[in-house]
Amino acid sequence: SQDTRDVESLRQKNVSGKYLKQIGFRNFASFMEGEIERQFASAVQPVIKRLAQLEEDYEKRKSHLEDSVNFTEPKAVKAMVRDVGISFGHALNHVLDGLVASKTGRMSLEEELHQFHEYHKSRGTWASDGMLPSADFSSLEEYLEYFRDDLRCTVYDYKLNGGAQFRRLMWESEIFVRYAEICDEVNKRDIVQARGVAITTVGW
Repeated sequence: SQDTRDVESLRQKNVSGKYLKQIGFRNFASFMEGEIERQFASAVQPVIKRLAQLEEDYEKRKSHLEDSVNFTEPKAVKAMVRDVGISFGHALNHVLDGLVASKTGRMSLEEELHQFHEYHKSRGTWASDGMLPSADFSSLEEYLEYFRDDLRCTVYDYKLNGGAQFRRLMWESEIFVRYAEICDEVNKRDIVQARGVAITTVGW
């Protein structure tokens, strides 16, 4: 064959044996097959890596879309809203009980009443009687002493917020209203109104 003649011709010219393996079409074809295979393997690796990444991305997207479909199903949405409402209601109990760890807005009864009075002074809504329930109290400090020393309010010095603070406010408001209802002059109608009448007749 032509390859054999080419190799024999170069051997007669004392060409090194290591070069003779590269002579001829068959040797060239064998070399190109190996080189093409190596080039293809080297080029295809980034493509395979990219395809694997795309597959992973599309699997995540598929899972996300399936979750979205499930969450938007009317019965699932209804159940989710119900659970959120129940959870919020349970959390609200802790807020109203004043058991939240938050320190925002906490204040004692003395601080609260001082801020209340300062607020009305700054707004120009300060009453002429000093915003006190009756003439028995000459100043806010005396009113506060009544809560601390006479009533011995157990939560007087406690810094509260939330529902606990609101309940203390309701209790203080009740005391305020009771004193505000006491008149300097008491007439017969006031006594009858306070005493009521017989059970068999109309009472107040």
